Amino acid sequence: MNKSILIVGAVVVFLLIATPGKAGSLSESDKDALAAISYLDRVDLPLGMRNNNPGNLRPDGVSNWQGLIGIDSKNNFLRFGAFAWGVRALIKQIRDADLGRYGIRSIRSLIEKYSPVNDNSSPIVESYIKYLISHTGFNTGNIPDTSKETVKKLVTGIADHENGRSGVISNKMFEFSWLLSLT
Repeated sequence: MNKSILIVGAVVVFLLIATPGKAGSLSESDKDALAAISYLDRVDLPLGMRNNNPGNLRPDGVSNWQGLIGIDSKNNFLRFGAFAWGVRALIKQIRDADLGRYGIRSIRSLIEKYSPVNDNSSPIVESYIKYLISHTGFNTGNIPDTSKETVKKLVTGIADHENGRSGVISNKMFEFSWLLSLT
């Protein structure tokens, strides 16, 4: 792992923690606590949480994620040093790449990218799509916009589905990771 990436990541977290007013409703103690959360290798948790990668993102050969500490060689998923870095990566992947650069505007297209039929059976993919439509409330399956609230619904739904439980990403963790995603 490139030490300069870890140093840059630590500086970004420090600046976010040390800069008053940047995190809206997050207090300094909230930011400190959120920056310190890590579930690495906790055998009692789902794989995405154990890797601090709630979206189960895989290497794409292009992205140089902040906070990345390696790849889970058994499952080929990214591993992050702190949970906030994994949430940040998922936010950036959805907001900047999928909704932005690739212009994905339907939950079906998004999930077929994340959970292609060649990785999972068709019924599993269909179940994922139905879950995310229900979670987001986007009943037509269309993604209405690229707003923070829309991205939050998508990111939290993906994290919950990928980890088989609800509430994987708290509101405060989303807010903190959103701030990280802006740098």
